[in-house]
Amino acid sequence: EFIETEYTKHYFKTLDNYRKMGQGVRVIGQRLSGKSKASKRYGELTEKKTAYTDVPANCSSKRMHERLLKAMRHANPGGRRTDLQAKLDGCIIPFGYEMILVDQGEKLQEEALEDLAALMGKRGIPVVVCGTPKLDQHIADVGLLGWFPNLYSFGSLNSNDFTQTLKKIEDEYLRLPEPSNLTTGENFQTLAMYT
Repeated sequence: EFIETEYTKHYFKTLDNYRKMGQGVRVIGQRLSGKSKASKRYGELTEKKTAYTDVPANCSSKRMHERLLKAMRHANPGGRRTDLQAKLDGCIIPFGYEMILVDQGEKLQEEALEDLAALMGKRGIPVVVCGTPKLDQHIADVGLLGWFPNLYSFGSLNSNDFTQTLKKIEDEYLRLPEPSNLTTGENFQTLAMYT
């Protein structure tokens, strides 16, 4: 189950702002920082009107389009690349989507990134690409930083946010009869080091 923290609330609010402004965004963070789980959760929230997908290694434009159409629950997500582009272009607005969020963007082939930029240009729908620091260089190498001008650096939980998260887990999920003291002393240090 996803546990919303103050950090993810801030992330969601930032994505909301970019969705309203119609601007492309790069979300960059280290592996295992929680950006994928937070991004997926954002895409699952109906009121966010966001199509979320992650992509496999060396993802072609065709494969990316298929995954986005499946995420939008399109009845026929298959076909040639040009057919898929037309389907995606034709269903975004009627299906009520206001944003596209592609996770693991560093795995996208150049053509797929170009197609996302073209979609933003044609439909005015913002695209968020999430990934590791390699993503920034990949986007720069293909000359598309202008399409994804905004950067959100997804960092690790700070000590205060981690403490709040532990308290929330104890209070709302575990409901222990006695406090565990996980947020103090040696217990906290051990958890912080290995989490």
